[in-house]
Amino acid sequence: MPVNGFLMATTKFNFEQMPPELRALTLQVDQPEYGFFGPDSQSWRVGRESSLLFTGYRALLLQLAHPKIAQAVAEHSRFAGDPLVNAVRLYASLGDIIFGSRDKALQTIMHARNVLEGVHGTLTDENRLLARGSRYRANDPEVLFWVNATLFDSVIRGYELIAEPLSSDEKERHYKENRLFAQLFGVPTSAMPETYDDFEAYFEGTLALRLDVTPTSRELCRALFSRNLQARAAAPLNQLLTAGMLPRELREAYGLPWGPGRKAAFTASLRALRLARRTTLPPLRYVHFYHQAMLRIYWSRLAQLPESFLGGARAGYDPVVP
Repeated sequence: MPVNGFLMATTKFNFEQMPPELRALTLQVDQPEYGFFGPDSQSWRVGRESSLLFTGYRALLLQLAHPKIAQAVAEHSRFAGDPLVNAVRLYASLGDIIFGSRDKALQTIMHARNVLEGVHGTLTDENRLLARGSRYRANDPEVLFWVNATLFDSVIRGYELIAEPLSSDEKERHYKENRLFAQLFGVPTSAMPETYDDFEAYFEGTLALRLDVTPTSRELCRALFSRNLQARAAAPLNQLLTAGMLPRELREAYGLPWGPGRKAAFTASLRALRLARRTTLPPLRYVHFYHQAMLRIYWSRLAQLPESFLGGARAGYDPVVP
């Protein structure tokens, strides 16, 4: 959820004071420099693609179609005033959790949990699902998992559109990692679908029965594409790609333009993204979080080599965890 302050994760944590479920997950990490996922994970393999950044717009609009999330974002963030800054903060936080070391990820997670603890209130919009005045809270497992689900589903769909199809086993592995991501934020396993097939059924069911685009949702959507210079400059392409990836009902509810011409432009844009990905070298193709993580692992391994092998190069070495 795009809430204020996510980027500045300055919360200090004490292992013994961490929530028990988070402490248990932390103890399962064998190599702290790998973080919770590591270089062999689907989360790294798929998430390192910088060309997937556009999928974040789809995820945000899917989130804002949930009345509780739209109300929380409107009341507890500066999203409407500067959506780009909030999107960058969310992106940075996700990068720290997925690609960061164990301690960096924990620092960001604990900060985010503290922020979300204070996000609650009542609904003010009329909608077909919940009565005006209904209570909401950001750390509600149902709300947290929908935010998680929109990010995961958007990345999977985006990757298959511009990179290559994923096998059933790859999707299952990635979903297992996604369940871990949700657990880090306090979502119990009982509140999540068990398999990727179960997740797909859950996602389709939520789209059909649990979403309603409210006036607040539409106002935040307009802000997303038009509220600052950078957003306005990239709005035509971002809006086109987002509209093309959204279900028809939500696209119409948000009032995003669509038709044969825009559908052809969407197809051409995907073709251009695929070509750009194939012809871009990895150092430019992958997000900087991935490069930082690989460098961190390299230096960690180097620091473990014997002094005799390095000829004294390790003298005074003090590894820095980004």
